Amino acid sequence: MTAPYSGPQTRRNIAAFLVGKVPTAVLTASVLGLSARVLPAAEFGHYVVGMALVELVLGLSSFGLDWVLLRFLPEYRLRGSRQALARLVVTVAVCRMLLLAVVACSLLLA
Repeated sequence: MTAPYSGPQTRRNIAAFLVGKVPTAVLTASVLGLSARVLPAAEFGHYVVGMALVELVLGLSSFGLDWVLLRFLPEYRLRGSRQALARLVVTVAVCRMLLLAVVACSLLLA
């Protein structure tokens, strides 16, 4: 097994990131462009505002959990056990889902 932050491993990770990110960006731009052409101006404006609100709520509802992963994931990967790493990721994922459920319920009731 190669070191997790070696040059070859970093290049493979960058390639995997781009393989996922580039098609997603192209599809997002295509859907946005197609929506701009198909929808009337007022409806397209509603669509864009709605998508902006979704991004805003997702960002605000994380309560810093993504930063917890950014801070501790590399340490757990280098020095911790696989079980501790998995427990960290699962705990953060469950907390995030619960927070999103609370935010969604509060938005539905508002």
